[in-house]
Amino acid sequence: MIYAYCFMIGACSGSFVYAATWRYLRKIDFVHGRSSCPICHHKLAWYDLIPIISWIWLRGKCRYCKTSISIAYMLYELGIAIAALLCAFAYGITIEAACVFIMILILISMAIIDRATMVIPDGLQLLLIIPIGILTLISPEMSLTHHLLGAVSISGFMALMNRLVRDSFGGGDVKLMYLCGWALGWRRIVLAALIAVWTAGIYVIYLIWAKHVQRKTHIAFAPYLCAGIIFSLYADHWFLLML
Repeated sequence: MIYAYCFMIGACSGSFVYAATWRYLRKIDFVHGRSSCPICHHKLAWYDLIPIISWIWLRGKCRYCKTSISIAYMLYELGIAIAALLCAFAYGITIEAACVFIMILILISMAIIDRATMVIPDGLQLLLIIPIGILTLISPEMSLTHHLLGAVSISGFMALMNRLVRDSFGGGDVKLMYLCGWALGWRRIVLAALIAVWTAGIYVIYLIWAKHVQRKTHIAFAPYLCAGIIFSLYADHWFLLML
């Protein structure tokens, strides 16, 4: 039952964060006002907003105008629900698990916004400090040196590259890796950076091969950094020893 609750909390959290991110991108107040269909603008009832279930029950269509609703909404809610379960499995039912899950929600919101705008909002960076600060206080086994090495190992390299090659990385990317490096330590943040470089590199090679972009085109890098960080949050110690 505990894991079932974790799944439900994850799905509800994912639904809220996705809706808030969607509204932020469209400059809509996400604190006040009810959710509505983006096509017909009909206000949605509570039973239209049950994560995962409503999409399946309505067969991926708006109840009122019958317009198709992207499966991405449901997959996002399902993915966050699974992430909540993985947090419970990896960290137990603890404050640490809750902080890691909150970090994941913020990181995914950052990834969506950066992909759409090429900017990571400073507000989300500041919000990320809260779970990271709590993790630092409740996990004293990581030394101050380990925190500092994690904070500067990748972010310092990125800042140096920006000095040598203009606009190599965005300022938001540097700040993101500094904060998460502090939380993860140098081994996990290096792993996160490697995953980001590999996945982004493969995607860019595909885009160039398919002639969708040119060689000097900039892409949003935060989604790949966030994916690497999330993977590293779940990585076991034995895996890290192989680095």
